Amino acid sequence: MRNELSASNGFTLIELLVAVGLMMLIMGIVAMIFSQGSSTYRDTQERLLIYDSASFALNTLDTDLKGCLPIEEGKQVFSLSEDKSGADTEEAKDKISFVATVPLNGESRTGSVAYRLEPDTDLSLLSQDGKPVNETVRTKRPLYVLRREVYELGTDTLLSKLDLCHYVLSLNIEYYDTASKKFRQISDSSEPKDKFKWPIGDKDPEGEVLHSGLRVTIIVVASGGEHQERVIPKVIWLPLGQ
Repeated sequence: MRNELSASNGFTLIELLVAVGLMMLIMGIVAMIFSQGSSTYRDTQERLLIYDSASFALNTLDTDLKGCLPIEEGKQVFSLSEDKSGADTEEAKDKISFVATVPLNGESRTGSVAYRLEPDTDLSLLSQDGKPVNETVRTKRPLYVLRREVYELGTDTLLSKLDLCHYVLSLNIEYYDTASKKFRQISDSSEPKDKFKWPIGDKDPEGEVLHSGLRVTIIVVASGGEHQERVIPKVIWLPLGQ
C-alpha cells in the first residue's frame, strides 16, 4: 500500500520530460516575443532619430534660403555644384552656396552660406583594424555628415560651422526649371557642370517674376549598420527677385 501511494503521488520520467519540454517551449516563446518587441522598439527609435535629424537639417536650409538677398541688390552669389562622380542620384554629393541674412550668435548677420557633405565616421562600430567605420557595413557606401558653414561676406573667414545630420549617404539638389515647369538635375543644364548658376528671378513672357524652387533629397541611415534607411525629400520655394 505504501509503495502504491508513493508511485501515485510522484512523477514518472516521461511526465518530467514533458513538463521540462513545455517549460522550455514557453520560455522560448516569451524570449521570442521579448526579442521582437526590443527589435521593434529599436527600429522605431532609429526611424525617429533619422526623421528628427533630417528634418532639422532640411528646415535649417529652408530658413536660410528664405533669408537670401534679392538678385537686384547685386550681392547675391547663388550657385549649385554637382560631384562629377555622382551621376547616380542615390550617391549624389551636391553642394549649394548663397548669400543670406541668417541668425548668428544672437544677432542677424549677412554672409555666404554653404551646405555640403563631409566624410563621417560611425564611432559605435569598429572595423577589423579597430578603427571607426566610415562606410556602411553591408553595401560599403561612404558615410557623410551634412555640414552648414557661414563665411564673412566677401572673405574666407569662417563665422560658423555646424554639423546638421550624420550618416548621410546622398545629397541631391534639383532646381525648378521655369521653362518646363519641372524639377531638373544640375547635370541636365547646359551650364558648366562644376558650377551651375541658378536663374533666380526669371520672368515669364508676360513680365511676371517667376518663383524659383529647389527639391532637396537626402538619404540617411541610422548608423553604419544600415538597420534603418530613409529617403527624405523637401521642396523649397523662393520668392526671390521681387
